[in-house]
Amino acid sequence: MNGVVPALGLAWGRVLPPVVAVTIALVLAGAVLSAVHHAKVVAHRVGEPFGSLVLAISP
Repeated sequence: MNGVVPALGLAWGRVLPPVVAVTIALVLAGAVLSAVHHAKVVAHRVGEPFGSLVLAISP
């Protein structure tokens, strides 16, 4: 996740080559999926009702 914010910051408002745009999109999608996976693991460990709250605030 450390590289996502700088990559988006450098790309914001610019016309990028398609390869770079796809790479940034894949990195961003991977970061989101990783965050949701970790939220599911935490939610499973803490149980109800806190698990539902964790999943509600995950990206």
